[in-house]
Amino acid sequence: AWTTACLLSLSASANAQGLSKQELKQRETKANELLKQRKHAEAAALYESILPAEEMQHGKESLEVAGVLHQLGYLHNELGQYAKADGYNRRCLAIREAKLGKDDLLVASTVNNIAHGFYQQKKYAEALPFYERSLKIREKKLAKDHINLGNSLLNHANTQKGLGNYA
Repeated sequence: AWTTACLLSLSASANAQGLSKQELKQRETKANELLKQRKHAEAAALYESILPAEEMQHGKESLEVAGVLHQLGYLHNELGQYAKADGYNRRCLAIREAKLGKDDLLVASTVNNIAHGFYQQKKYAEALPFYERSLKIREKKLAKDHINLGNSLLNHANTQKGLGNYA
């Protein structure tokens, strides 16, 4: 069983030494399973233990690190830890924009994470420009019937509704 104590122990060991690529992959697989099971606190703790190892193996500005930061941003939004989520999301965004460009689909996903944090706090005016940016990227890059484009349209519409814009 993956208890919180076990996860904190894993985090300490990851900080103290690098993980092998196989160990890192096993932790990522477990973290993804926990995420799918909506065990957000456990998944976040495990991703926290993965982050220093990814930084050590790939560098602090790598796309691998950005992937972990993205997951941590999403999870901390879901846990209501918005400031922490925003920090992870902003760092992820900076890496992805630098490595992939400002109009990449992974950038759109991270921008959507930032918007979602504001939306969950009912900060609709702050969420809107991020949702609009994510939507614009997805409109350019995805087919008209792609589910992520549909989600962006829905997010945009719900944010407009939150602002009282019904027209």
